[in-house]
Amino acid sequence: MGVAAAVHPAFNRLPDSVKRLMARSCYQVLGQDLRTPSDFVVCWTQDGAESEAERTRETGGTGQAIALASRWNIPVFNLARSDALDRIAKFLSD
Repeated sequence: MGVAAAVHPAFNRLPDSVKRLMARSCYQVLGQDLRTPSDFVVCWTQDGAESEAERTRETGGTGQAIALASRWNIPVFNLARSDALDRIAKFLSD
């Protein structure tokens, strides 16, 4: 849970069940060994955040995955943004 704690702004105040959810995001983004990162992240959040800097309360738990991706320079495509599908298609074709 060390990676999750390093990324979440209030990790120590979370209930254990939520800490486990935040830790799960680490594996989703960085792989089972935490050393095999995803090529990109596709998500949907109410606020359309695609980086740690854009993370707000409305980003919700998905913000953990977005923050991790930001720190590891993994592209994030948030489907709440109208251009997300076009950018995904371009990313995949490059």
